[in-house]
Amino acid sequence: MALVFLTTVVTATVGVYVLPPIYRASATVVVEPMKARSLRAETYVGQVDTIEAINTEMAIVLSRTVMQNAVDKLKLPERTERTSPLSRAMRGLRGTLTTLGLLPEVERREQWIGALLRDVQTRPTVNSSIFTVSYSHEDPRLATEIVNAVTDEYLGHHFAIYAEKGVADLYRAQMDLSKERLDAARADLERYKVEKAVAAAGPRKERLAIEMTNLRERVSRFNLEMKELVARAEAGDPRLALLKAKIRTTEEDLGRVRSQLAALESAEAKAGEVEVTVKAQEKNYLAYREQFERASISSAGSKNVVNVRVVDYASVPARPRFSRLFLIAVAAALGAVLAVGLAMVREHFDHRVVTPAMAERALGVPVLGSIERLRNRARPGTAGATGGEAGAERGSQSRGS
Repeated sequence: MALVFLTTVVTATVGVYVLPPIYRASATVVVEPMKARSLRAETYVGQVDTIEAINTEMAIVLSRTVMQNAVDKLKLPERTERTSPLSRAMRGLRGTLTTLGLLPEVERREQWIGALLRDVQTRPTVNSSIFTVSYSHEDPRLATEIVNAVTDEYLGHHFAIYAEKGVADLYRAQMDLSKERLDAARADLERYKVEKAVAAAGPRKERLAIEMTNLRERVSRFNLEMKELVARAEAGDPRLALLKAKIRTTEEDLGRVRSQLAALESAEAKAGEVEVTVKAQEKNYLAYREQFERASISSAGSKNVVNVRVVDYASVPARPRFSRLFLIAVAAALGAVLAVGLAMVREHFDHRVVTPAMAERALGVPVLGSIERLRNRARPGTAGATGGEAGAERGSQSRGS
């Protein structure tokens, strides 16, 4: 146990002094999920869930486009890297494996892109709309430059994804077409109202209604007179013929008024339908105009008006991510656990008989006595060896007896 513990601690101590320290740089980004992705000035209540929005933004950060733009911006393949014995050994091993054809040959730019895709990390902050972008490297300044470059390229890529470039022209065409249809519908409505005199339909309906009421009263009065005259007059009385003519003329006038009133009501109904069409065209036009204005503002915007903003850019870390004392303490704890675990495993699988009690359990007979094993430390053939053997024999015999 002591050997395993000391080996682990010593190995970790040597490692923390040989290996270079790792520095971690982080930037903080806030996401506003309840606002438009391209315009913070627009509010969309309940548009996107917070977790979904943050996961989407973190996926954009870790996209290849962002990483390769950051690599090209910093010109990482052209930089001279810090070298350490371990890094030189790793590069030499990789070169050997590449020469043997066991590993593919990759350009330095692709190596950097792959390293950033693998090592750049994003992590959401609990119960908030904030997530962090971090990167660890042995060079603290390089780690800071990479994090800030990735953050800037992420903002640009986010804007390029959600910006409505080219959409403004489409909405303009739809808006113009809707405006033409609206003007045509309005012209048709005005022309129809003029032709059918719909504007004066109210007074005309009242006048026709009054006239129809008067004609109905006249028809009722003539019919009553006709009944009385038939009861009193003789057949062939000229008054009967005259009264019948009046009734027929009045009924004709009543039918004419009814027709005029029905035509007027039909014209009003038709005008109402046209007005509904005009209102629908007007609603479409206003909707397309709103979309056009929004797309125009969005296409003319910048990265400063998107729904994500940088809270803090990364600063050069003043100390490594983990101190040597912390790493040695962790190694000591792991060494203790490993030592105890190995001892327990070894004890579990060790079936040798080393005590009298174990011999009794294994053989099922009682132990009458035991002889202690003595190791001869002297060389064979010497007097000391002979004396030692004799002394050991005498001691064994005395104990056996």
